[in-house]
Amino acid sequence: MTTRLDLDTAQTLSPLGRLKDDALRVLCEQIEVRLQPAGYTLFKKGDSDPATYFLLSGSLQLDTDAGSSTLQAPSASTRYPVANARPRRHTAVAGSEIQIAVVSSDLLDKYLALGGTQTAVNTEVAGYEVAEFELAGALDLDWATALLQSPLFADLSLVNVVRLALSFEQQEMKEGEVLIRQGDQSLDYYYVIRHGHCEVIQADDDYSGREIVLAKLGPGQAFGEDALMMNSARTATVVASSDGQLMRLSRESFDALLVEPRVQWMDFNEASRAIEKGAQPLDVRFESEFEIATLPGAINIPFYLLRLKLPRLDRDPRYIVFCNDASQSVVAAFLLRQAGFDASVIRGGLAGQAN
Repeated sequence: MTTRLDLDTAQTLSPLGRLKDDALRVLCEQIEVRLQPAGYTLFKKGDSDPATYFLLSGSLQLDTDAGSSTLQAPSASTRYPVANARPRRHTAVAGSEIQIAVVSSDLLDKYLALGGTQTAVNTEVAGYEVAEFELAGALDLDWATALLQSPLFADLSLVNVVRLALSFEQQEMKEGEVLIRQGDQSLDYYYVIRHGHCEVIQADDDYSGREIVLAKLGPGQAFGEDALMMNSARTATVVASSDGQLMRLSRESFDALLVEPRVQWMDFNEASRAIEKGAQPLDVRFESEFEIATLPGAINIPFYLLRLKLPRLDRDPRYIVFCNDASQSVVAAFLLRQAGFDASVIRGGLAGQAN
């Protein structure tokens, strides 16, 4: 049985209780409370699991080569995480039925550090340098928290998340408003939907005047990156399907805070070695090009279909993305990483093979 940690309990735990109520309330939505039976092994000595545990009720036996100790909840000692060193120095086994709160250690660190930026300047919080942020109340904590939770930005450092939160601008939208028009050469912004919904529409290329709805987007989803990265005209029209609010990021901030830290380049030899070790080559060229020649073991998802096929794509492999010259594969790799995949791009594409 799994539930979520309530705010009152979270406020009694350290370091959770250091957070402001609004941030803690959102974090609690990410903290699972689990019931486990006596004899359940929470972790073993030597493990490096990415979770932080709080014992809420019951007893937990901590075993080391030197002996054993017992945690009994609730107590003063169980206000703190259970034996939180990595690698684990203990094996933790339930001595009775236990109730345990579980949170991602990385997520907790980011929340603590983000909370620290509200008041702390020229200090290091939870291992993150926050000295450069002279916030003076400028940081929208709700928006920064939303960025932390968003899978779009999960691979970014806290420093970049805070920079992003400070760099986005608000833009209201009205139902029926055209936000981006296909063919437009204006390449000013990347957009994230904060509230409301949009449709991505593309004109059919048979000159019939028909339009195809490529995607329906909601809060937390983004659009506008393709044209910015390829320095080309907008490839689709985006229309607001409800009233709402966008957050927009300038092209300069988009390049500095999202593209540069996110895109992982490989030369052709590095890519070949990665493929030999099990990485999956992904060809984003047209089907007709793929059928003529590609890399051994490659799968083909043409760039224009990538967004549609992302939900069904296997998340286990590391993807090595390529096209003829990297112009589309760099965008594809960006989209993959934005969606939580491990993806790198071959510098120069297939043309790099000759070099």
